[in-house]
Amino acid sequence: MNEPIILGKVLPVVGMRDLVYAKILSDSVDGTVYDEVKQLIGVQSLGFTPSSNQAQSFGDDGTFCIVNANGDADGEVEVNIIPPEMEVDWFGRKLDANGAVVMGSNDHASDIALGFRARKSDGADKLVWLYKFTPSSPESSFKGQEGSNVTIQNRKIKFKATQRSSDKNMKIAIDSNTVGLSPTVVANWTKAVYEPATVKTPA
Repeated sequence: MNEPIILGKVLPVVGMRDLVYAKILSDSVDGTVYDEVKQLIGVQSLGFTPSSNQAQSFGDDGTFCIVNANGDADGEVEVNIIPPEMEVDWFGRKLDANGAVVMGSNDHASDIALGFRARKSDGADKLVWLYKFTPSSPESSFKGQEGSNVTIQNRKIKFKATQRSSDKNMKIAIDSNTVGLSPTVVANWTKAVYEPATVKTPA
């Protein structure tokens, strides 16, 4: 009897940093082209939940087969502030000559890629890229200070993550301490959108 495969120790994620994004310039069967990578400062949290539908077929007095269909993912990112450049890139806002953000009815949200490092309890990182998502305009609310009490007023942005038209990929992730992983991959993870490798990167 074959010995069971021993999987690596599963460790919890305890932090997140180096959140970056890149605007998608084009996405078709011929390929996906991204703009330059930009960093987001003051990110509080990020989460997404993939949708999946399951159909069960019966036959011979029992379950004949089960078919899974994976769909889009719903997510949310929480930030301290949304800088003007992000308003333009994500939501299609305009800036006037003084740098004021102009919101209009013709604004059109862009498709975005999002990369980050999530620190694990052993000090290594979970490296992640979401290849394509479309953000929704966030709600705006403001609250005055009540005496000495200060309320931190963060911004929450909901988004819908989908697969790329070029290769049907939605997300890619790897642990920074994966055996044999080149340090170059780890160092460059948030410098450009990481594409699936066909040849192993040399150490």
